[in-house]
Amino acid sequence: MSTSLFFFTRQFHVALCAFMSLGLVVTGCSSTSKIAQSARGSVYLEEIMDWSFEASHPAVIDHTTLLKIVKGIYTAEDHSGSMRMSAAGSKPMRVFSDEDAEFLAPLLAQGLSKAKPEQLVVFRVSSSAGSGSEPTAGSIYVQQSTIHFTISKGAGATAFVPESAA
Repeated sequence: MSTSLFFFTRQFHVALCAFMSLGLVVTGCSSTSKIAQSARGSVYLEEIMDWSFEASHPAVIDHTTLLKIVKGIYTAEDHSGSMRMSAAGSKPMRVFSDEDAEFLAPLLAQGLSKAKPEQLVVFRVSSSAGSGSEPTAGSIYVQQSTIHFTISKGAGATAFVPESAA
């Protein structure tokens, strides 16, 4: 492999990892397969065009585990990026309501069980009726024994509570 091609490939891989760690949904994928779509939200499989990406799919993860993961994601209301209470007294809030978590968890389990090694399970959930919040989008995949969960949710830092469970 030439040096310039290696550098480009390495830079692309680093950039891809950076975007995913920021919680952005990977774009530029050529193929999708719908798992579910309704007014509440959608879940589908999306192929990653980066040949170095390979997940451990299909993966069987029980509904209860995924429900705990989805319910365990919190966001800070302040814009400092800290999960600690702000001076105004706001505290971390769950990203997904109980209803949204109950909707999403079984669909994520289904998606992971159908996904191929080159696919992510991508989702978009509309907020519970009347909340006025923006939809939350993200992706999940399994690589070896690690579950990678990314979200795109407005401003504010996200974390898993309790941190030890992450």
